[in-house]
Amino acid sequence: MTRTTRYLITSWLAAVWLLTAAVWRQALALHVWETSLRWRAAVFGGGALTLVLAALPLLLPRFPALARWMAHAARRTRGVGAAFTLVPPFALFLLARHPYYGAYLTAVHLRLALLWLAASGGALWLAAGWPRRSFPAWLAGVLPFQAGVYALAWFFSPVSRYPLSLGWSETSRYYYASLFLSPALYGFRAAWPALHPSRYLLQAVPFLFDAPLWAHRAWQALLWVGLTLTAAWAATRRLHLPAFWPRWAFWWGAVLFLLQAPVYYHLLVMVILVLWGVDFDRPYRTWVVLLAASLWAGISRVNWFPVPAALTAVLYFLERPQRERPWWRYWLLPLGWGMLGTGAALLSQAVYAALSGNPPQDFGTSFTSDLLWYRLLPNPTFPQGVLPMALAAGLPALLLIFWGTRRARLPFARWFPLAGLVLGLFAGGLVVSVKIGGGNNLHNLDAWFTALLVWGGYLFWGRAAPERPRPPDSLPGARPPWGFIPLLLALPLYAALSLGQPRPPREASLAREAVNAIRQRVAAAAAQGGEVLFISERHLLTFGEVDVPLIPEYERTFLMEMAMAHNEPYLAQFRRDLADRRFALIVVQPLNLRLKGRESMFGEENDAWVQGVAAPLLCYYEPVKVWRKVSVQLMRPRTVPEAGCP
Repeated sequence: MTRTTRYLITSWLAAVWLLTAAVWRQALALHVWETSLRWRAAVFGGGALTLVLAALPLLLPRFPALARWMAHAARRTRGVGAAFTLVPPFALFLLARHPYYGAYLTAVHLRLALLWLAASGGALWLAAGWPRRSFPAWLAGVLPFQAGVYALAWFFSPVSRYPLSLGWSETSRYYYASLFLSPALYGFRAAWPALHPSRYLLQAVPFLFDAPLWAHRAWQALLWVGLTLTAAWAATRRLHLPAFWPRWAFWWGAVLFLLQAPVYYHLLVMVILVLWGVDFDRPYRTWVVLLAASLWAGISRVNWFPVPAALTAVLYFLERPQRERPWWRYWLLPLGWGMLGTGAALLSQAVYAALSGNPPQDFGTSFTSDLLWYRLLPNPTFPQGVLPMALAAGLPALLLIFWGTRRARLPFARWFPLAGLVLGLFAGGLVVSVKIGGGNNLHNLDAWFTALLVWGGYLFWGRAAPERPRPPDSLPGARPPWGFIPLLLALPLYAALSLGQPRPPREASLAREAVNAIRQRVAAAAAQGGEVLFISERHLLTFGEVDVPLIPEYERTFLMEMAMAHNEPYLAQFRRDLADRRFALIVVQPLNLRLKGRESMFGEENDAWVQGVAAPLLCYYEPVKVWRKVSVQLMRPRTVPEAGCP
């Protein structure tokens, strides 16, 4: 019996023991051990399998015919083995999402144990069926594929016919996407979205087909999945790997790496354009692609303005040797790309702002929002801390880059600007991450993750152009050993398996009851000539659930952005409209006046909302009907404002 086989059996033994012990502890916690045959059968079955695995190292050396029979059976059923590798990630997703069974699989190590049994078992089956490729090579492709499919499946979890918002800003995104077709949907030309226009342009596509809410949810899931897969494939294609299986393994490894952040799909549009379109043998094409990607960046986020030029420069320093050129001449092209790209992004933003119908100051909220530097370290909003988690996620790639740069002997004029670009993207991502409202993950470091993927991929596969020519189809012996792969996959695997929780039971009937009541009360208020403001649940207007004129101002996510950005003119107008009882009825989520501070998750965001939005609302308006279980309420003007109103 080989060492690999012994290690594999030991890992299976550990995984089965972990799962069996978890089932046993859960049965005791639920007090069903004595009464439930199903729970006892699961524990005894796991125990029996543990004994079988423990006996295998003793049986296989003594009974070589058994090992030969198992290998022969695997070869005869290798098609079944190939199909087997496709099923487990979907099964694990359905199990983890299940409202009952999923509650027992929230621990990452249990999900990992199940995935490991499936991936390693499938890889062993494939290795026996196609022995020309080793078991580690099969595993390097099967494990990231199964983890990637499991992670991507979670993007489809919100797809449902549930009529109300599934989260704070979930249905707001569909409303903002609808603004690009506002004349057809609302009967007048509303201002286009000021925040993340490129995202909403992508999400506007289903409005061309009069699609219902569930279709918009499905389309957003397809954007996440499709653009992540395409960007990872564009990075893989750029490496020109000579064989299918290395391409497959790197493709799915790249998917996992991008999902760590996660890298948002409207950024991936630029990444795909650059990786697929830049061709240094055709300079005009490179300039056109860079221009197109930079124009897209200009209607995205401010910190993405330099990303297309930076990524193009990364490719240049990896693919084009310096040779005899002085460093300043070698750097001229990237400097030109930087000026063109940033200038095009600024121009694109200015043109969009002028056409959008929004005040210019609405596009500068990022520069007036608070920076919460303590969130770089572990905190209630992000317990791991932005900086430690970013370093942990990027360290394996950084070690690979350090190792590969030395082995490839890149000169100073190539590795120094590469390091500067990556460091600049890292610093920019950190600054955006500590902005109030910056989130509780690493998505603001998305450009940094993308640059690490490209640089690390080129060095891992030996595709950085040497200073001396070599045959174009050769792979030099500068690739790190296979043992380095687990280090590269460890945190992406952990991040992938951390995704998702059991599907909570949704009060669909209560939500539909709330929608019907809102429709009736809103119609009554409108019939009396009153204006109705949807601060939340504005998608009910978008999808025709409620038929009243749209009031574009004061949507929930934009109100929150203005409160965090200290946009006093906007908030003052909001307070004046409330004080004047402009609205006969307001639809909003249940409100409270509790200040939380930095000791609570999203404490500063909560306080900005309370002080800028909730307090004025409760001062001049009172709840008339509340549906707390589905997080929506109706408010009407108070006869007498609360004491101390501004």
